[in-house]
Amino acid sequence: MSTLAITLQAVLLGLGAGLAPGPLLALVMTESLRGGARAGMRVALAPLITDTPIVVATWVLAGSLDAQSPWLALLSLGGALVVGHLAVEQW
Repeated sequence: MSTLAITLQAVLLGLGAGLAPGPLLALVMTESLRGGARAGMRVALAPLITDTPIVVATWVLAGSLDAQSPWLALLSLGGALVVGHLAVEQW
């Protein structure tokens, strides 16, 4: 799969998730009603500023790991433990 195809897929998935009703949309609507369209736009654009460094750092870090890396296995195990913990809490 080409880089362009992967990027397009990521953008479309992000757009779909961003436009779905949720807490961020509720916050944007609340701020828009309280402070006008300008305040709503600031809240809506905030994730572009706050999330971009996280995405770039993750992309660089994940790209530098080998598929057989023990660090990747440890990271996967850590993620599985967190998800398992959340599942147990919700049960």
